[in-house]
Order: sequence, then structure tokens, then C-alpha cells
Amino acid sequence: MFCENNNLTSLDVSQNVNLEYLFCESNQLTSLDVSKNTALKDLNCSSNQLNTLDVNNNTELAFLDCSYNQLTSLDYRNTSLSDIFYDNNPLEVINGDVLINEYTFPDENFRNWVLSQDYGQDGKLTEAEIADVTSIDVYDKNISNLKGIEFFISLTELDCGDNQLSSLDVSENTALTCLYCNYNELTSLDVSKNTALTQLYCHDNQLISLDVSKNTVLKDFECHKNILNSLNVSNNVALKRLCCDYNNLTSLDVSCNNTLEELHCNDNQLTDLDVSKNTALKDLNCSSNQLTNLDVSKNTALKNLNCSSNQLTSLDVSCNNTLEVLHCNDNQLTDLDVSKNTALKDLNCSSNQLNTLDVNNNTELAFLDCSYNQLTSLDVSENIELVYLDCTCEKLDKVYVHSDTEYFIEKHENTRAIVISKDDFEYSNIVCSGNAADGYQLAAEYVCTKDEDYKITIPVQFTIDSVSPANCVDPEKTTFMVRLSAQDAYDGKEILTKATFDTAPALGHDWKDATCTEPKTCKRCQVTEGNANGHNWGSWTVTTPAKVNEKGVETRKCLACGKEETRDIEAVKPTATPTATSAPKPTTTTPVPANGPSTKPTTAPIVSVALDKKSDSIVCGKTLSLKATLKGTDSKISWKSADSKIASVDSNGKITAKQAGRVTITASAAGKSAACVVTVLYKDVTNTKDFWFAPTNYLTAANVVKGYDKQTNFKPANDCTRAQMVTFLWRLAGEPAPKATTSNFKDIKKTDYFYKPVLWAVEKGITTGVSKTKFDPKGVCTRAQTVTFLWRMAKKPDPKTAKNKFSDVKSKDYFYKAVLWASEKKIVTGYSDGTFKPQGKCLRRQMVTFLYKYDKFVNGKG
Repeated sequence: MFCENNNLTSLDVSQNVNLEYLFCESNQLTSLDVSKNTALKDLNCSSNQLNTLDVNNNTELAFLDCSYNQLTSLDYRNTSLSDIFYDNNPLEVINGDVLINEYTFPDENFRNWVLSQDYGQDGKLTEAEIADVTSIDVYDKNISNLKGIEFFISLTELDCGDNQLSSLDVSENTALTCLYCNYNELTSLDVSKNTALTQLYCHDNQLISLDVSKNTVLKDFECHKNILNSLNVSNNVALKRLCCDYNNLTSLDVSCNNTLEELHCNDNQLTDLDVSKNTALKDLNCSSNQLTNLDVSKNTALKNLNCSSNQLTSLDVSCNNTLEVLHCNDNQLTDLDVSKNTALKDLNCSSNQLNTLDVNNNTELAFLDCSYNQLTSLDVSENIELVYLDCTCEKLDKVYVHSDTEYFIEKHENTRAIVISKDDFEYSNIVCSGNAADGYQLAAEYVCTKDEDYKITIPVQFTIDSVSPANCVDPEKTTFMVRLSAQDAYDGKEILTKATFDTAPALGHDWKDATCTEPKTCKRCQVTEGNANGHNWGSWTVTTPAKVNEKGVETRKCLACGKEETRDIEAVKPTATPTATSAPKPTTTTPVPANGPSTKPTTAPIVSVALDKKSDSIVCGKTLSLKATLKGTDSKISWKSADSKIASVDSNGKITAKQAGRVTITASAAGKSAACVVTVLYKDVTNTKDFWFAPTNYLTAANVVKGYDKQTNFKPANDCTRAQMVTFLWRLAGEPAPKATTSNFKDIKKTDYFYKPVLWAVEKGITTGVSKTKFDPKGVCTRAQTVTFLWRMAKKPDPKTAKNKFSDVKSKDYFYKAVLWASEKKIVTGYSDGTFKPQGKCLRRQMVTFLYKYDKFVNGKG
């Protein structure tokens, strides 16, 4: 049959069972059924629109031209073909073999990777080869499309992480047990067909939702750093690891995940977290949420707990005896008991409201940060494994340290570090506690020779030698025979002595109340106190009236004891005849006028206080006297310094400068006051003509920069390191808290003073480090780096002009725009020879000048 070169859209040859030749090329056929034409020998169906062609029944077929169609697969293994043409088709599969081409693997990088494998070097994948491929690792291969992965139906492990994938279809890879698709650009992911998954890493994508309800054997699940608003893991009962941190989760239910050993849910918006059912939990990080309560009493296997940056007011870790790392910093804790956590190696409880902290039982402790609390004393002398300590607390007067930790301390400049060892203690006496009912505890007390306030006690062996019972006045006294061997004694000297203690209070008097005739009397010892009360007599009552020339009798009775007492009444005398007398004249008193002489009202004097200076400067270690003029009162002038750490003032107005900074000195009397602002200068920054004079003092007063030698020297000619520079920028910005808690830089650690500043600077795009994993904190900051940091801090504004006045700054330089902008803002001026010297070291005096001008001309301050 010949019907070529027409406009046929359909062709039915099912009744032509004896047909041997069929030429229907160059039509518009979208389908062709030749299954009934078993005698067919030649078939030309080229140049149509066929999507499929089945020739499995055409066993006699010797010639086939199916080119220029839309065929994606072709199987002619059951034919007798000697000539075949199938070019210009989007063929993916021929005779069961997958072709490695632009149709099957449209991404060039993925296609080239498959072609480079042993099984892909011939340009096709056989069924046997596909069955043998169980693992594919295309991590970081710059792939944007993973189409073709569906052919690998035997795949159990796929790592396509760190590519540019915006979508991923693994619905055909039902044998997958491990899927790593992290570090891509995925906005959705369907793993409902991958029910064998035990490990799923899809973190660092852009996933808004994720359904893992069908993945019931999942053990290791990382979905952190996405945009998930919710996550349901109730069906994932086999989970051991769950990392869902850095999402937008407001709730998380892990009550069904009883085998969970590691849970990272930090940096979300959780207000509540119940881990009472997760008794196997070893590692819990729930930091940077909004938790007000956390109960870990059931998590007795915990080794690592990070609950920092929440709103916790209390934390009980007494049941977590295996705890090695505890970070509870940046909460509202007023108390923390770690006495039961003897395995603790790393403790960060900084930025809370702790008044006390006892780490004497934590002998394994290597890192301790208890800074920014309300501590007044701290003892780490027993923590001999300690390698780092930050106890920067304003109220902390002294810290007792072991000699080995002397050089690993960060503290407030007013905190005294007292280095002590066993040789610094002397035996003092025996101390006793407890009672007879519950048992006594006796210990030898040793006093530190370097600080008498510091004492330690060592339990001793003892027996009771004698007991003197208590009486009304004296307490019970018990004498003990005490022994402490030289081996156990703190100073190596044996103690063998008697010690007597008051072991029960005096009985006290058992008083019998005083009576009318006897004083108060102790029933036990008969001692008396005070006087008898005396009788409380009632009124006299006449019992026998008196008569003329005959006495009467009257009686009274004590109202307290009832005793009666009588007395005579004088007899009545006979009445005499009365004699008339003249009445006395009344006495008249003339009142004296009350009005005295007229007086004028007194006007109160006007009180004022004035100082001879409103502002002045003084060098560290020097003195300055202020003169106060007081009018209108004889009151005494009182003097006060707003910060005695910077400068103190005595009762006569004499100021003593202690450390660089700015402080207000006030003179007060009779409710009036006058003030003088005093700038305390560094010893090495005193010349007002030096360009760094004003910037140094301004930024010191603002607590942006700090000096050396207890804040008395600035050392302006010293190099400014990269760590110092980002710290100064961070302080200038107001010390904002970074969102991140970890860093990719391997050369910085959480205990570094510049750790938070670096995290903040990275988040703000101010610094990217010298590489992906290195920040180089000790590296000297170049002039180019400094202005670039400032430019980025200002959010990379474009300079208003392209005019470049520096001969050594080129348009291709990364700092080109930054230098032009800084020059416009008068932050930098360059050198007299017209150069900027971008690779020149940035000295501390240059650094403060750049920062000062930035604050002045960019922030509008200074």
C-alpha cells in the first residue's frame, strides 16, 4: 500500500492482514496500529507525528523507516530488520536500552557525568546496567535538572546536594533508602513513594511544606534552614535524628518519637516543647525560640543541651548526670544548680541573672562562660581541667582560680583573679554541723593565706568523747575525738585533737509568773527575776461607819490574790455653833493685751551652687581640683562621681583619674547641684594636635574602643586586627544580637570575644572572610578592608561621582566603590603623593579616625 505525501490524519490497516508493504510517509498520522499485519516486510512511516510505534508482532519486518516522528521509545527486537532508520526522534529507549542523550538527560552536566561512568561510556544504559546501579553521587556538579534519574529504578542512595536544582522527581526511585538533596533551590519535594527511606537530608533549600507521613522507617532526617511553617513527624516512629532548626515552626510534637537521640529545633518560634517521652535523647538544641519552660527531668541520657536565647526563668538539670555540654545563656535564670552534673565539660550560662554559681563538683569542666550575671564571687580553683573562663561581671569582686588557668581568663577589669593552690592554705579549726537525731558532720577547716575570706573544709573521722547536758542557761556541749590522716589532710599534716561544740541550745527558764508577794521564779532552777507584782488593791469600802466619838472601819481587797486589808475611820467630832463671817470680795483679773510690737516677715536667702569649670580633661593617674562656690546656706557640699571606675572625687573636690573615659562630677548642697564633665585621657593620647586625639576620646567615651593596661594606654601605633575591627563596628552599631549561633569559619570559636561580632558582620554582608572557612581574626586589617567594611555597613551606597583621585585604586579592585564613597564622605583623604595605599596596614589611630568620621558624616553623630 502506498499512500504517502497526503494529509492523512488516520489510517486503519487492521483488516489488511496480508499486507507486506506499507508506505505512509509524509502525512499527519498521530498513531499507527500494525499489530494485525504480521506479514509486513517493509514499513515507511517517516515524517508523521507518531508518539508510539509497536512492531513486536511484525516478525517478518525487514525494512523500517520511522524517522522524523515524536517517538520516545522503540523496540524492534522481535523483528527481522536488516535496515532501520529512526533519526530525528526524541528517542529515550531503544530495545529496552536507555539512550544517554539530550532527551533522557537534558542537563549537560548530569549527562556528561553519566557518560563518564563505566556503565555510560557506550552512550546507553542496558537493563542489566540499570539494575546494578544502586548509588549515585553528583554532589556539587553544577546540575540544574536531574531528569533521567527516574531510569535508575534500583537506586538505593542518591546524593545530589549542593547543585542548582529547583525541582526533583524521585517518584520512580522507590528503592531509595538514602536521599541527600540539601543545598539546592527546591521549593517542594515529594517523597511519598519513597517508603524505604531511612535517611533524608533536604536542608538548606526553600521548602515551604514537607510531607513525610509515608516514610515510616525514616531514622535520620535533616530539614533545617528551609521555610517550613509546620512539620508532622508523628508517623516517623523510627526517628533517631531530627534537625528542623532555622525554620518558622511555631509548634513541634515529638511525643511519638520514642527512639529519638538527637533533636535540633533551634531558631524557630516555638513557645512550648515537650520532650518527656524522648527518654533516649542525647543531644537537644532548642535555642533561640520563645520557650518559658523546659522539663528535661526524663531525659537522663542527655549529653548535650543547648536551650540558650529563650525566656527561661528556671532550669532543673539535677537528673541529667551524663550531661557534658550545657548552654543556657541569654535567658532569665536567677539560679542554676550543676552540682549533680559531674561529667560537665562545657558550661555557658552567660547573660542571665545569677547571683551565685557553684562549680566545685564539676572537676571535668574545660570551658566556662558565666559572664554578664550578678555574680559577686566565683571559685574555680578546683577546676584544674579548665582552659577557658569568661567571668566578665561588673559586680564580681574576685575569682579564685587554679594556677594552671591564670592565663585563660576574661574578666572585668575591676575583678581580682586570686591564684591559689594547696600550698596557700593553713589549718584553722574543726567545724561541726548537724545534730544528734540526724547525725553530726565534722570537718577540718583550712583558710587561704592569700584571702582569709576563702575557706575549704575536709570531712574528718570522729567519735563522741563526752556530753555535758544543757541546763536553763548553758547549751549542751559535746566533745568529739577527731582524726584526719596526713594523706587526707589538705596540707598533708595529720590532725588528732579534741573539739567541743554546742550541740543543743540551752533549755531556757521555765518561769512561774510573779505573784503579789513573790517575784518571777524558774520552776527548774529556782532563779528569780524582777520583783513581786505587789497587791492590786480595790477601793476602800466602809464596813462600819464612824460615829460621834466612835471610830469606824473600812476594808479593801486585792483584785489579784483576794487578800483583804482594813483600817480605822476617825470618829466623828461634835458639831460646833457656826459664827457668821463676811463673804470675801471676788478678785478681778484684768487681761493683758496680746498685741505686741509689729514686725516685718523674713525673706529666705536664695541658695546656689556653682563650679569654676563645666568641663575639663585629665590624664590617667593625674589629679584635678574643682572649686565650688556656695551661696545662701551654710550646708556642707557633697561631691559625687557618676563612675568611680573612670575617676573618683574626694570631699574637697579633688578628682583622681583612673582609666580613660568620660565621667560627670557633681557638687551638691541644700537641694542644689552643679556638674562638670571630665574627660580622662589615655597616657599616650594627650596631644590635641594629633589627628586621632578627638576620635580616640569620643569612641572611648561611647564604649566602642578600649585600651590596654587597665584602660590607661591606647597604643595608637599598634596594628588593628580583623577581629578588633569587626568588634568595633559591632559596638558602633549598638552590639546587636546575631541571628545565627554557628559559623562556617574554622578559625573562630564561641569563646572568642569577637565571635558574636563576626556572626553579625557575616549576616550583614560586612565581611565574607578570607575564604569560605577562614576569617583570619589575627590578620592585620588593611586600609582597603577597613573602608570596605564601613561601606558594606552603610549598605553599599553608590558613590555620587566616578572621579578617582587615588592613583593606586583601580576600577577592577573589589574596594574601588568603597574607597570612592569613603572619600566623598570625608572618611579617608589618602596620602600627599596622591595614593591611598590600600594594602597598607590599618593602625589603631587610623582605625579610630575612620570610625569617628563614619559616625559623624554617615550616622550624623560625633
